[in-house]
Amino acid sequence: MLDIAEKLRYSFSDDQKGLNHNATSSGGLIIAHKKASLKTLLNEARKLESKAKDYKNKVSGEEKNALAIAVHTRSGEKSETVLPWNIGEAKTSQILKRIIHLLKNDLSDTFIYQFIESFYPLISVKDSSRKVDRSLIEAELSRLFKRSAKRKLSEEEVWNDVNNLVLIYDHVQSTIDFIYTLKILSFFKRKED
Repeated sequence: MLDIAEKLRYSFSDDQKGLNHNATSSGGLIIAHKKASLKTLLNEARKLESKAKDYKNKVSGEEKNALAIAVHTRSGEKSETVLPWNIGEAKTSQILKRIIHLLKNDLSDTFIYQFIESFYPLISVKDSSRKVDRSLIEAELSRLFKRSAKRKLSEEEVWNDVNNLVLIYDHVQSTIDFIYTLKILSFFKRKED
């Protein structure tokens, strides 16, 4: 799914296939249970697209040019996040796929639930736009990465992968969005298994 979204995005700004290399694209992608109402999902996808168009990258200042992703589980839980297509020089989809790969092979996804348990109490329901200090996020991710590793990870591996997650944190709008991003990655990992 991430590969298809990426191909669509970069075909849009391709000089031969799409508009031109300066064209940007905002999109919404929703994953839901097969028995969910198609009409409802189409409306939700349009709302996600609007959120992607409203996205303002706090790091680069760039507007739009984002992908909103949502997972609606059969039990009714909804997780959604908006991310730019690129984080620095890297494609965001590649960073997300790397983390999914880690969850499948090297890390227990319990680190996500432990992270959520640590930070959820710090997020006010009234102020869901709040962002917890980046250094706290980085420290806790490093600690949890080491504890949940299925094999001995080198310091360099831990640093690189934690850095990728912190870069994602820098680009989401709030800590709750980051928590939703982690939940979505865990969902992707389970579905790929």
